[in-house]
Amino acid sequence: MLPDLCSVRILFFLVLATELVVLAMGLIADAGNQYFWLRLGLRSLYSQWLALTAAAILCATRPWLIGRFGPQGQSLATLMAVAMVSLALSDISHRLMMPPEEYLLFLGRNLAVVMIFTGLLLRYLYVQYLHHIQAAAEARARLQALQSRIRPHFLFNSMNTIATLTRINPKLAETVVVDLADLFRASLLEIDKLSTLGEELRLVRHYLDIEGLRLGKRLRVEWSVDGLPEEAALPRLTLQPLLENAVYHGIEKLPEGGIIRVIGDRQGDWIVISLSNPISSLDAEQQKKGQGMALENVRQRLHGVFGECARLTEVKDSARYQIQLEFPLLADEDSDRRR
Repeated sequence: MLPDLCSVRILFFLVLATELVVLAMGLIADAGNQYFWLRLGLRSLYSQWLALTAAAILCATRPWLIGRFGPQGQSLATLMAVAMVSLALSDISHRLMMPPEEYLLFLGRNLAVVMIFTGLLLRYLYVQYLHHIQAAAEARARLQALQSRIRPHFLFNSMNTIATLTRINPKLAETVVVDLADLFRASLLEIDKLSTLGEELRLVRHYLDIEGLRLGKRLRVEWSVDGLPEEAALPRLTLQPLLENAVYHGIEKLPEGGIIRVIGDRQGDWIVISLSNPISSLDAEQQKKGQGMALENVRQRLHGVFGECARLTEVKDSARYQIQLEFPLLADEDSDRRR
């Protein structure tokens, strides 16, 4: 696909690559010549003028080219645009400098050099595009696998709870089935479409409601999330694996149970969420090992959306285990593009 030549990064690469080619040609053709720097300056002026003019034309016509042509058609259109600009600039250069070289030979030599360089550049960009597509496909498969990981023991426990409730409270059993369906539906949705913080909190409440039926008074939850923007974008099932670990490695290990605290705050353009659960001093090291897979799962998925901006940290003492999640609020255009 034709690169976005309106991008500052692409333009910088184009200018740098053009200048390196000009320098290499100068060293080959004019090394030791007393007019080396003059010729290098003229070649640089011509080449950069050509590169930036062609980039401006392709920048303006890129949406139209992408809408009308495939990769091969776009490459051909790029070569034609560069050829026309090269012929026009070569004509101007010949009239201004009046070199001893014949007019047609001058135009033909410049055109040949430009076409070779442009062809090599397009080939490089096409290979980079294929690499990007492959990397995106691999990342999509990896994230899909990570998103779909809901522990089998939770499913088995939930089914046992439903089986028990169908005999003593059918209406509540139906509610549990609906909550469980919501959780699994979220794990099967397309990963390209982000969830929202409000939706993630709703899912973890469903999850904790299901576990609460099984654990009874042993599981207590304290919420402090009123100040969070529910529209904030998040990968699907970001919070649920962390709460699942808090139940499985924390509450279940304690005969008396305990309190899970979910505290959220907005700090400027950042969201900070803290999840903590009680642990036994004897199970502290086991808690750390048990959390490892879930933490790595969430880290990878956060990295796929926020890059290095998102942070996931652990704080542990002899009585409680805490996970702190920090991520930026996506700009509206970023959020729309990813949904």
